[in-house]
Amino acid sequence: MELRDEWQKLAKELEFDFVEGFENVLNIPAVQRTMKRELGGGKAASIEKLLASPILRTTLSTMFIAAVSGRCQDRDFILFRNVLTSGSSGTRHVHYVNVISAFGRQLNYGLKVKAAGVFSGIGKAVFPRTYIRPDNNPELDALVVVRGKQKAEIRSFLFSGKRMDKLKALISYSKKMKIDDYGIHFKEVGETIQSEKAKELMAIMASCANELD
Repeated sequence: MELRDEWQKLAKELEFDFVEGFENVLNIPAVQRTMKRELGGGKAASIEKLLASPILRTTLSTMFIAAVSGRCQDRDFILFRNVLTSGSSGTRHVHYVNVISAFGRQLNYGLKVKAAGVFSGIGKAVFPRTYIRPDNNPELDALVVVRGKQKAEIRSFLFSGKRMDKLKALISYSKKMKIDDYGIHFKEVGETIQSEKAKELMAIMASCANELD
């Protein structure tokens, strides 16, 4: 089965809309935010500037870039495939599948949440002012790394009631989960994703997003 057919099949099984073509996909706000974050502010002031490059447009036009969008458990979701270059020469292309649950409103906290890594504990100890840590919850603290501009607001918002339990469940399910002001993000290397896995991912993401949004 061709890659395009697989993404069309995914859309049909999820009862989502199928979007094809790099310009159509990059016009989706959640995709734009993801690409700008991954490319870095200095390299990607805007998607429009990226697309203004004839070389980039030619390169992108040769790649299959697709997305499926729809609602799951009363949440808006976008699943898309993108290609990023790596290496000093920029010749190595890495394909990713992204699943995003977009918040209905932007939080404006400068929020960045991700799974803790091997050296996260050291970082928290050496640079205590950089991180926002839950009080009296060492299990959650060991699971996540939380940063942001509005530290007091984030602490009050994120570390309260059911939100801590949902956050713990989200990161425990997959260390590939991230949260920012715009929503919950999952990204893994690959060409496509099976519908059953997508449904499972969206269920756990929706459960958390419903508490945060």
